[in-house]
Amino acid sequence: MPDQPPKSPATPPPVLLEATKVVVRYGAIEALHGVTMNVRQGQIVCLIGANGAGKTTFLRAISGLIPTARGSIVYHPTHAREEHAAGPARAAALQSTPAHRIVALGISHVPEGRGIFGSMTVRENLDLGAYLRRDAAAINEDRQRVLGLFPRIAERLNQSAGTLSGGEQQMLAIGRALMARPRLLLLDEPSLGLAPLLVEQIFSIIQTIHRQGATVLLVEQNAHLALNISDYAYVLETGQVALHGPAAEIAGNPQVKKAYLGG
Repeated sequence: MPDQPPKSPATPPPVLLEATKVVVRYGAIEALHGVTMNVRQGQIVCLIGANGAGKTTFLRAISGLIPTARGSIVYHPTHAREEHAAGPARAAALQSTPAHRIVALGISHVPEGRGIFGSMTVRENLDLGAYLRRDAAAINEDRQRVLGLFPRIAERLNQSAGTLSGGEQQMLAIGRALMARPRLLLLDEPSLGLAPLLVEQIFSIIQTIHRQGATVLLVEQNAHLALNISDYAYVLETGQVALHGPAAEIAGNPQVKKAYLGG
């Protein structure tokens, strides 16, 4: 029997988001010092680090909420499985794209602190997530999908969002982001201020969203949980990438264990 050719290593997924030497300044203070990282299609990528390391700043730069001083952030949605509701897939330089256009390209951002509109109803908050869309039937279909993911907010559709618990508000914030039908979901501290049982529920839902096809970039203080569900990880220290690699390898790194995992 002839020898079988050696198996080639699995081809990594294509890069969906490519950040190169990104610098962000707040006045005279430089918050990001040349951050370079990739988010690959279909993965969960987590970004961990101490408070003030620049994690939230990096997400805000991706979504166009703050300008970059130097560097590039390029979005390559050409390998998405489905056409995005807002338009065809094409590469885009995000550092020169307005925030509302970044949403239309297929990137949704769930900010730290949730950012829900407390005086509006749960349904109105959800519908704001689809404000750029005109496909009424598909919007209704997505609303039903979101309510299926979050039955607790399904029971409160006509309730003012400000009366929801912290966990319910986090569910609403994620659901609102999903109403834009994103290819890339940016999550900033989804477990912040939540009881442990609710944290487990939120992370289970993130995994479900990922299985349904979304790529996720996750910023999270709970490094153990973040690394446990992620494919790849970056460690940010004082505005720079200090370490990166497969999440399992990062979780086993002695320095990471000591600094972030209590080991």
